[in-house]
Amino acid sequence: ATCGANGTMIEKCSVCKIALGTATEIDWVTEADGDYTYAKDTDGNLVTKTETVDEAEVTYYQVIRLPKTNKHTWEITTTEATEEAEGKTVYTCTVCNLTKEEIIDKLAVYTVTFDHNNGEDVHTETAYATESVNYDVVPVKENSDDGKYKYTFAGWTDADGKIVELPIEVTGDITLTAKYTQSTILYTHQFKVPNTWTTTLETEAPTYDTFAVLVGAKGDVRVPVATPVFALTDSTADAELKKLYTFEFDDWYDAYGNESDFVVDGDATFYAKFTAEPVGYQVIFYNGTSYVWDTTVLGGDSVEYLNYQKDATGNYITDDDENPILIIPEKKSDDEYHYTFDKWYTDATLKTPYKDEGITAKTRLYAGYTAKEHSYDKTTGEVTQEATCTKPEITTYTCACGKNTQEQTSPELGHSWDDGVKEAGVTTYTCTSCGATKTDAVDTYTVKFVNYNGLAVQTLTVEYGKTADFTANEPVRAADKENTYTFAGWLDTDKNTYTTEKVEALTITGDRLFTAYYTETKREYRVSYVDVDNKIIQTSTGHNYDDYIPEFTGDTSVITKDYDATYHYVFANWSLTTSDKVTGDMLIAPEFTKVAHDYTIIKVKEATCEEAGGKVKVCSCGIEQAIGEPIAALGHTDIDADGNKVEHVIIPAKIDAEGSDSYVCTRCGKTITKTLSKLPSQTITITVYDKNGDPAANGTAKVTITNKADKTETYSRNTNENGQAIFVVAAGQEWTVGVTEIKAGTLPDGGYGGTVGTDGTFVAGEKAEEDSDAHTCSCTCHRDSFWGIIFRFFHKFIKIFTGKIGCCSDPDSRY
Repeated sequence: ATCGANGTMIEKCSVCKIALGTATEIDWVTEADGDYTYAKDTDGNLVTKTETVDEAEVTYYQVIRLPKTNKHTWEITTTEATEEAEGKTVYTCTVCNLTKEEIIDKLAVYTVTFDHNNGEDVHTETAYATESVNYDVVPVKENSDDGKYKYTFAGWTDADGKIVELPIEVTGDITLTAKYTQSTILYTHQFKVPNTWTTTLETEAPTYDTFAVLVGAKGDVRVPVATPVFALTDSTADAELKKLYTFEFDDWYDAYGNESDFVVDGDATFYAKFTAEPVGYQVIFYNGTSYVWDTTVLGGDSVEYLNYQKDATGNYITDDDENPILIIPEKKSDDEYHYTFDKWYTDATLKTPYKDEGITAKTRLYAGYTAKEHSYDKTTGEVTQEATCTKPEITTYTCACGKNTQEQTSPELGHSWDDGVKEAGVTTYTCTSCGATKTDAVDTYTVKFVNYNGLAVQTLTVEYGKTADFTANEPVRAADKENTYTFAGWLDTDKNTYTTEKVEALTITGDRLFTAYYTETKREYRVSYVDVDNKIIQTSTGHNYDDYIPEFTGDTSVITKDYDATYHYVFANWSLTTSDKVTGDMLIAPEFTKVAHDYTIIKVKEATCEEAGGKVKVCSCGIEQAIGEPIAALGHTDIDADGNKVEHVIIPAKIDAEGSDSYVCTRCGKTITKTLSKLPSQTITITVYDKNGDPAANGTAKVTITNKADKTETYSRNTNENGQAIFVVAAGQEWTVGVTEIKAGTLPDGGYGGTVGTDGTFVAGEKAEEDSDAHTCSCTCHRDSFWGIIFRFFHKFIKIFTGKIGCCSDPDSRY
């Protein structure tokens, strides 16, 4: 533009500055910030116009060039780079023919080395720059030469020892080294104790319960500290066995019967060996509650009473046939019966006779008798007491056993009293027949002792001219708040004072009343100052009732009260002051003035494993109050800095004991323990039938169930009198069922088979029936059932080695 003419706006390419042509009006648009070239007035403002559209005011902006007409439009040609030559990218503008180039560097090739174990087993990969390399082989490091440690691959590390995530982008030659974590190789020593007893190991082998499971590293010594106890089952047969023998622990042996040094060199199982000693039981014979004789017998043997008579030298006294003479128990005759020894009884009430049963516990036997009534001949008898003034006539009769009885056969004669002689107020009478005398009673008087309040202490009746003997407890008077009282003596009705000894020395010639009196002693009390927790901080004694309270001489600045969310507290005074008086043992508590918190300090608390963090405001008293959003407690963790989970110590739960899961928190170092609940239990009852279809009772069969998830967890039970084997095992697991022979020549020939499910139910087939049209044999091996299959296999196994089978015929004849 010049002073006399308008200028013309020329648009140029922003890169090469080539003119793109004269601007021309294109259109009006409603956008003020679109990708257009807008027309402007001389003041630099956008050129606009306003119109009414559908009763609304719309502003339009004038544009003079369509979008992007002032920018290059590039056509691109590329020559790829190789390892020997550079590449090139050429850009040509289709508007102005401007050309520019970009050089592509030669391709660089780098080597990635994967070192498995310090130079052993090295793998290499090559790649161009910026390419990614992956390696999906997991390296393995052999266990330590001494067999104590194993190694687990933990990732690839670079030259700085940092873990590298694959795939990795290649920017140069790199060596990645395998990192391993070391852990101790642990082996298990199991120790088992028998739960059955057998004396013929050639045909019967005991079964075992686990006594201890010890884990250790190679070279450790693992043997239980505790001494095992013979673990018989709770069957009736075992209960009887325990009555006959005691079982003493011998030592631990391996499966071949050898002793061991228990040094860990691998998994091993050891078995406890016991010796059985017969049990001796004492048998004591009683005659009523009196000891007669005792002896000791071995468990299961019967007892015989062999208490023989002995002379002074300890030798047996014999009869004419040189047989020792038994001491026969005796029972004294009573007024109604005489007794003859009958037999021995097992109870003191003489209800159960002893019948030569085997002795299986310490036993008491009691003598029993046959009772026979006394017989007296009343036609004979002897007068053993003549009748007198005071005695009747008595006649004595004798039983054949020697027991005497007496009867009154005539009454006493009675006295004949004269008129009597009176002297000193007492009349004496004399019997004219026998000379006996009698007198009237002497006059008596009342001597009464009462307490200070009139309550009776003792009342005596005393004969004329005699003394009063005070035998009651000395009277007392309860203390009141001010005084205690001590008994001092007695006051008569004329207020004369007496000691008890002086009263007892008085000659009584009439009724007397004595009242207790006391001396007074001032009571002393303890006064204590306490803090807010009632803990004594100052105390003193020797204060009389109604004295003034002593002053607190300690430092009141240390007497504080815990703050709450709203207030802190400042000591103000004591609940009692020195103007108050002592009325007993007293506790004086502090009183406080409450002051509202003034939060003036803001700080940030770091969160810990167990405590939340965040911003808090702090009062001048030190109490804190959270503000804003809290930072949650971090929580304990078992992940270490390398992202690996630390080792947990787990004690598995059992049916009768809880377990635990413990680890050390890698953040705070605290040991965290989680309790594992006891395993729930379920009861499983399995019935086994013999070849006649009857329950295989009283141990004819042994039933075994095995945990499907853990083949070593096997439980065995003998059948009871109903053919049942009853188990209490962990719930929620499946068990397989089996039956084994435990007595020579008796094989259970039928029964139920199946599986115990996770819900505790036993899923079994129906009891096998005979197949009359195929075979007449009723053995289980000839039945189409679970047990049929099991026993056919068993019979085949026996036939291979012996040529015989325990069945009526060939078990394969049906097939």
